Amino acid sequence: MVPAYRQPGLLNYLPQTPLLPPQLKLAAAAQLLGLDAAAALRDFPELLAQLNQPAGELSGGTARLVEVLLLLHANTQFTLLDEPFTGVMPVHTEVLTEVMRRVKRRKGLLLTDHRYEEVLALCDVVYLLHDGRLELLANPREGLRNRGYSSG
Repeated sequence: MVPAYRQPGLLNYLPQTPLLPPQLKLAAAAQLLGLDAAAALRDFPELLAQLNQPAGELSGGTARLVEVLLLLHANTQFTLLDEPFTGVMPVHTEVLTEVMRRVKRRKGLLLTDHRYEEVLALCDVVYLLHDGRLELLANPREGLRNRGYSSG
């Protein structure tokens, strides 16, 4: 039996810190993942002009957006995204949320984020790490409100 961490195509992971090396061009990053860069970025046509730019020349939010999109479109069964919305412009967050809704129909998404409003809109199941404990929230909005995270 092959250990899960050695199974190709099982899981990809976006850490909270930048993923792409600063000198790596966006088109090359997509190619490394076996992706057509234009297809992966199709929901953000303004990014297509930046395909030949190194990741280090992008703003932090744009780089984050590209990293999330590339991993979402990669051929894996699961994608784990740590703080996927960090630095991403609100207008891009809305579109990215729609992309995630489409992608979650074909693969599992695991999200960790402090920006729970964006995450709640996407999640089928919500766990909260609170006071060192992981809790399943049967009613996420109520559970967050009861713990002082939300007023609504």
